[in-house]
Amino acid sequence: MAPRCLVLNEWVLHDLRGDNGVASHETAIRLLVALIERRDQIVVLRGSRWWHKAYDLMTRTEPAVRIASKLLWLGVLQNATACKLLEPNDVLEAPEELAKVTPPDDLYLVRTYLAGGAALLVTSDTRLFQALKESVRVSVVMKAEFLREYVG
Repeated sequence: MAPRCLVLNEWVLHDLRGDNGVASHETAIRLLVALIERRDQIVVLRGSRWWHKAYDLMTRTEPAVRIASKLLWLGVLQNATACKLLEPNDVLEAPEELAKVTPPDDLYLVRTYLAGGAALLVTSDTRLFQALKESVRVSVVMKAEFLREYVG
């Protein structure tokens, strides 16, 4: 399978932080390992809400979260094969038809998706999913479906 470029909503950070329980934490770690092994890539916008939450992981002191944050930072975010890091000036405004339907807090994800040439936006937010599911410009999938396929 050819490598894919993905935008992961903030759920992955909450899962890595342990907010959604041990099982979700372990699944998020398996996701990062699978991402690296498959040579897939995530697209991240520096300075975004996602970026700040990822940085926050590094300040956590819980051992399991520290391990997860190191895997995220060293294995993915600082690995050009696993992460396409965009600067704020790399992204443009979203096209009007997407800007009108996308929840304002999530618009940066759509802009990141488009600027990074992503193939898939993975979300746990049903409101965002419903807004984008009919779009021809953004391919969106719910977290649970994606994880079943990606990590089993």
